[in-house]
Amino acid sequence: MLSGYVREHVMLMADVEANFLGAAATPDEAMRGYVDTLRGVVDGHRFPALQAVIDAGVFDRADPPDEELAFGLDRILDGVEVLVRRRG
Repeated sequence: MLSGYVREHVMLMADVEANFLGAAATPDEAMRGYVDTLRGVVDGHRFPALQAVIDAGVFDRADPPDEELAFGLDRILDGVEVLVRRRG
């Protein structure tokens, strides 16, 4: 699970760099391009929670990739901890 998470994160970061960062002057500008793309494809009636996240500005600025990796890793390990405690 962990190796899959890390592999997927690295692949996603490579896609973001190739498709958004390469066409933008700054990471924040790249994120604005990304959120513009999301706005064009997300149906707010079908996905109201995602629409709320977009509208809240969560994607309006870039987060450092290392922080994104650590956040996701922490959530995975939190889940593993819950499983271990339940089985303990």
